[in-house]
Amino acid sequence: MNARISFRIRILWMSIFNIFLFLILTFGIVELFIKSRLMGYVMVSIVFVISVFLMLSEIALRKYNRKKSEKKITNPQSPHRKMLEQMLNKIPNPPFNINAFLAELDDYYKYGLTKKTLRSRVSTDYNGTYIKIADGIRNGISPSSNCEKKIFVLGGSTVSCLESPDEWTLPSRIQDQLNNLEIPKKVINLGVSGATTFDRFIAASDQDSIGAGDTLFFWFGVNEGKGLWGRRGKGILGFWPGFVEFFALVRKYSKSTIINWLYLELVRFDENAHRRLARTRAAELRKSFDDEFRKWAVKDVRVIAGLQPTIFSALSNTADREFLAKDWKPEMVTIMNIQYEEFRLSFAGATYYFDLSNSTNVEPSSAFVDWVHLSWCGNELVADEICRSGIFTNT
Repeated sequence: MNARISFRIRILWMSIFNIFLFLILTFGIVELFIKSRLMGYVMVSIVFVISVFLMLSEIALRKYNRKKSEKKITNPQSPHRKMLEQMLNKIPNPPFNINAFLAELDDYYKYGLTKKTLRSRVSTDYNGTYIKIADGIRNGISPSSNCEKKIFVLGGSTVSCLESPDEWTLPSRIQDQLNNLEIPKKVINLGVSGATTFDRFIAASDQDSIGAGDTLFFWFGVNEGKGLWGRRGKGILGFWPGFVEFFALVRKYSKSTIINWLYLELVRFDENAHRRLARTRAAELRKSFDDEFRKWAVKDVRVIAGLQPTIFSALSNTADREFLAKDWKPEMVTIMNIQYEEFRLSFAGATYYFDLSNSTNVEPSSAFVDWVHLSWCGNELVADEICRSGIFTNT
């Protein structure tokens, strides 16, 4: 049976069961206090037994989930390992040993990708053949000559680029392009998996090595939409004010698997609500960037905001729609398109803003590992577009 159909049947059964349970409890209380005491006791006892059954089921589900988590820890792999391996094996003549790199990536994943500091998050240090991270900064290609000016590339996992060896990350490919153009600037990788631009603003402030003439290049777009998901109750529940917010709080703090099932079934994606949320987030981000731009301008440090590509923004022709529909839910495509539309509107006219969301308009199976993370050759394409645009060469 299809997994989604099976899930819906399970949820429907749980919904009917809970309604039935509520009715028994109601009639039981009525019988207990108004009519037949014996019938009331029987009904309440039935509810008690069923409640115990549900509680034990919840405990069993949590133990099962905990065992799955423990298994993941004892046998860790990167979240998109299979997809990454398939993609790497498709591209002819890779510039590194795929199996050795994947084995090292699995080993690094054991240590956790990030660690918490007092003010933000940094990448976990590691000393391998393909992955070298020291003091939260990932290793990369060295500049071809001694240089005083630096380019700090700040962002999330699409900057840390754990899908590629050190020499093939996005910052490394930018460095390689600058070396070929004989531009004396050193590129520094300050990417941290999961980091948002707001977090990277803090990370930049904590960098003592940033000086006059340097550049802060913020690679943003995907993580800035974290937590944004316009929702509405299904059917008649859509007319219940505050239903989604209330149910979301219950889901969050109860940590119940059953309540989580019910939430997913009773709440749906709402395009209008999502657009309002995305517009607010884009306005907040624009204001924050304006503040950072003015703050660093006083120190003669340039701030650049680059809107990163996703597989949804990079593909535009009609034939690609079949590709998108096959692997991603329609809501996901809509969510990202709305988010990027609002970013473009909000940042229009900003002198520090560059839209690079179409810089990988090529065959998706080679440029992307998944819908957002780039392959080593995808990083090469984007770095080439960045340097051709004159973002770094004109400073």
